[in-house]
Amino acid sequence: MKHVYFINLLCIIFLFGYKDSYSQNLVLNPSFEDVNVSSMNCSWYTSQTQYNNAINFWTCPTGGSTDIFNLSLSSSCYCHPMSTHSSNPGQQMPRTGNGYCNIVTYGNGGCTPWREYVQGALSANLIAGQEYEVSFWVTLADKMSVGTNNIGVKFEVAPYYQSSNCPYYTTPELNYTGPIILDKTNWVQISFNYIPTVNGQSHFIIGNFYNDPATSTAIASGVRTGNTIRYYIEDVVIQPINLLPVDFVNVEAKCMPSSVAINWTTASEINSYRFVIERSEDGLFFLPVSTIESVKNSSDQTTYTWDDTEPISGIAYYRIKQENQDGSERYSDIRSITCTPQNNKNVTIFPNPFSDEVTISMPDEINERVTIQLFNTLGQLVEQTTFKSKIRHTWKLNNQIVAGMYIIRVDDGEAIFQQKMTKY
Repeated sequence: MKHVYFINLLCIIFLFGYKDSYSQNLVLNPSFEDVNVSSMNCSWYTSQTQYNNAINFWTCPTGGSTDIFNLSLSSSCYCHPMSTHSSNPGQQMPRTGNGYCNIVTYGNGGCTPWREYVQGALSANLIAGQEYEVSFWVTLADKMSVGTNNIGVKFEVAPYYQSSNCPYYTTPELNYTGPIILDKTNWVQISFNYIPTVNGQSHFIIGNFYNDPATSTAIASGVRTGNTIRYYIEDVVIQPINLLPVDFVNVEAKCMPSSVAINWTTASEINSYRFVIERSEDGLFFLPVSTIESVKNSSDQTTYTWDDTEPISGIAYYRIKQENQDGSERYSDIRSITCTPQNNKNVTIFPNPFSDEVTISMPDEINERVTIQLFNTLGQLVEQTTFKSKIRHTWKLNNQIVAGMYIIRVDDGEAIFQQKMTKY
């Protein structure tokens, strides 16, 4: 279990402004653009090590080393997308960016049958029960005389590796068995919906996990060169559909010698943005008192802790508002607690209800300067003032303030007192 700890001074934080842009695609380097140019091959790749060194976040899971095609290479190179090399499998511009890879789905080579796969990594583990879109784009290489089905996706909880260049015989969670793709000009999207049954899947492999007799073929135009059938592959996407809300496992409030400790645990998080701790005197009217950054994406339990170092007097109610990056939000259960913190001070605000002014009565130990703020039921600051401390201060309010319920907050820099007030 991961633990995230925060100890903050109490502050009112309003939730306006820009949120960082984000993408829900969990695939790292989804378009094969993040390459190590100095390690890229001009000719075809002959080992897992060569491939793994040339590109980031992708690996060859078997000894059948696939190739990386990139426009940064010379056009005379086999691995240039528009290669003029006599052995090139065909010319195809990238769908996006500068590069793509290929997979071998049929035929013989160093093994009978021979297969080549790509293995990708995810920025966050998949979560059981969450639905995901899984898609990628393929096009049949020009010099292939047939196309195949059985283009599948196998998910793993750790990177898979085998030294053999024979097929990885396993049952993929997803497998394309639709009309065989024979298009050599256009990129064609293969798309699935997927709901994991286990947590922790962090990697995935794309390719054909079946032998040749179990794989269907269809004749394509063109002359086949070599003994294998290959597809180029681009723009891999794995992203959540209809995001599951953050699952609150536990929320608790504890009295400490001079504070209230708020702890909460989430079972999992997908594209979570942040948490807002809210506090109330009556369990109905809540104000935000702090924000905590979330871990964004996690399939593990995560525990957060925040200390209210300047709690209100008497009974207090707390809840956690969780905000997602798409703007959606949800609330935890409410927790109530009655503590007697050592730093509470005797502040009185009257009359209540009030008309156009209120009087704040304070003990003589209040610091030299005091800030008073008036909030409406939406948590918006309506009016505020500051003054040098004295035992009693009368605050003349703006006569345009409408009747209704408000919170008056008194802050002397060391302690905070707030009280629900009604204007008539």
